[in-house]
Amino acid sequence: MTINDLPKDHCTPMVYLEVARATGFTGGETATRGLLQLVEQSLRGDVDAILRHIETGDAVAAGRVLHVIKGFAPVFCVDSLTEEIASVERIGQSGALDALTPAFAELAPRLLVLHGEIQTYLATSPLPT
Repeated sequence: MTINDLPKDHCTPMVYLEVARATGFTGGETATRGLLQLVEQSLRGDVDAILRHIETGDAVAAGRVLHVIKGFAPVFCVDSLTEEIASVERIGQSGALDALTPAFAELAPRLLVLHGEIQTYLATSPLPT
């Protein structure tokens, strides 16, 4: 399975990025942009890495990557996505590949939507002065 094999119709029109939440956490727009730049650089690669771990049957390794995503999600994601990430991460850490595969297939498109939202924000929001 690759990113291109993930179902596109599972993406909802809901906005997953909460810039105001992130700015409140980081203390300013400049810090928020810096954090989102780091997340943007890593998120797509993280999704690819999780898919590779699932393909090779290593649910625990996939869970470790999900753990990293879970760590930063509460800073800038809506609660529902943060909760879903945590739930799928727990499945991965349990080693239950048969449960992780469909759970991540549901989550991955939302992570890609989040990635796109971050890219759009970074491309269209003015730099703080």
